[in-house]
Amino acid sequence: MLEQGRQLHMEGRLEEAAAIYKKILSKDPRNAEALHLLGVTSLQNEDFPLAIRLIRDSIAIAGENPDYLNNLGQALYGAGDLSGALESYRRGLKGNPLHPDILNNLGLTLNDLDRLEEAQEVYETALAQDGSWPDILHNYGVLMQARGNLEKAQKSYVEALRLEPRMEHTQLSLGSVFNEKGN
Repeated sequence: MLEQGRQLHMEGRLEEAAAIYKKILSKDPRNAEALHLLGVTSLQNEDFPLAIRLIRDSIAIAGENPDYLNNLGQALYGAGDLSGALESYRRGLKGNPLHPDILNNLGLTLNDLDRLEEAQEVYETALAQDGSWPDILHNYGVLMQARGNLEKAQKSYVEALRLEPRMEHTQLSLGSVFNEKGN
């Protein structure tokens, strides 16, 4: 049943997936994966309080799973608890220091908190380990552009587009760098 729920979830059929997760939980209320995935459907539906509760329950059962902690961080971020999101992302990195989604979300959250030096360090550390993450390259470019380093921003956007040419938001960002440079 869990695989069926995952498949529906991946197809964007959130209500049907949630119904399956609830059915699993009616038989096995301590099924951490079903709790987590039901929490993710709540996160995607922007029901942040429910997502937080469900994902925290899944972590209490399964332990410090980096994917669970990343999703908890996103739910906390969505609820406006940026310090809680930071804590969740940092806990997730303890289990997987190079988790690209966590690093990306940590950088975004630090950026939103105006902790730009820390955000830059997170992105640069991630990219030094593996420079093939288009989302991190894009967000690093945004940060560099905001900090006035147009050359680094351009280079980062170009590399992101080399890896993933259809990133429209990166194409727009690269265009804005060219505009700022008078090109």
